[in-house]
Amino acid sequence: MIAPERPPSAVAAQLQSATARDLVARTWTTVASSTYPELRLLRGALVVIYGSPGAGKSTMLIRLLDSIRRPTVLLSTEERLGAAVGERLSRLGVHRADFHVIGRGTVDDVVALCDRVKADVLGVDSVTASILQPEDLRQLIEATGVGLLAATLQVTKSGLPAGGNALLHEADVVIGVEDMRWQVEKTRYQGGGVCGDV
Repeated sequence: MIAPERPPSAVAAQLQSATARDLVARTWTTVASSTYPELRLLRGALVVIYGSPGAGKSTMLIRLLDSIRRPTVLLSTEERLGAAVGERLSRLGVHRADFHVIGRGTVDDVVALCDRVKADVLGVDSVTASILQPEDLRQLIEATGVGLLAATLQVTKSGLPAGGNALLHEADVVIGVEDMRWQVEKTRYQGGGVCGDV
């Protein structure tokens, strides 16, 4: 489990401002996924993938991270760093030298590794198994400078995403996974109805 240290508060406290004209005129960089090209993701996006155990959310997360083909860090808090994670990566064909996996550590450790390997993609599997809060995920995006942070989330016994609505509200894209099928349930970047096979 990740320790509750947070990135420096100066990161979260930095004032940002722009005019509406500048924001509308700006060309926002997309994050291209070769496995899920129908997903429109913009740089700096927070993506949450949720579903019940065995639904396919970790598989989708790893496929998404691998398909972007940029230096990647996967924080594996749900499965110990070992044979299970290695087998999953092997089964999904992930053998890249720039795809790094971290199993335990603090938020500061994650930031340091992302900085050292110049990561542009960060995955958290899962937020439920860690003690990360929604604001921690946004701070991780800021502190690491990654272009995409994607995380998995378990569901409650009633089938709702665990942890209340704070993370779903904070996310730019929310994807529900069931029986190895995914569907976008919220997106700030495109129209609805986007779905497919994991």
